[in-house]
Amino acid sequence: MLDNLRKIIGGLAGDGRPARFGTDDRRVAAVALLIHVAAIDGVVHASERQRLLGLIEQKFALDAEDTRRLLAAAEKSEAEATDVQELVDLIRRQMDADEKARLVGLMWDIAYADGHLHEFEENLIARVAAMLGVDSDRGADRGGRPA
Repeated sequence: MLDNLRKIIGGLAGDGRPARFGTDDRRVAAVALLIHVAAIDGVVHASERQRLLGLIEQKFALDAEDTRRLLAAAEKSEAEATDVQELVDLIRRQMDADEKARLVGLMWDIAYADGHLHEFEENLIARVAAMLGVDSDRGADRGGRPA
């Protein structure tokens, strides 16, 4: 309990640094899903990794060190998850409809980062979107890319 109080006080102090990215952190689950999208076709291209790092920094407003820490926590979470349902359950409980739609959009962004859409990526995004109760095209800015 004392640790929780310290975390709250630390957050109010405005230092902006989380003590850690825990397994119950929706950012960890979201990034783990993005990692899963990048890896599902069997190859994580450098362009996918770079895009993922850029999205983490931009969308979560993190510096390079916190981005690295979040990515490490998400990689561990993705590796330990028995299926995507574990990750989706946390997101479903902690994100509102707009955040879920934005996450699906980010998944499309990662899927196209290597220049083409693999059928496994498309299927994963459709399944996750359905589990989240989001239209798989909602939140996607696919810029003329095939639907």
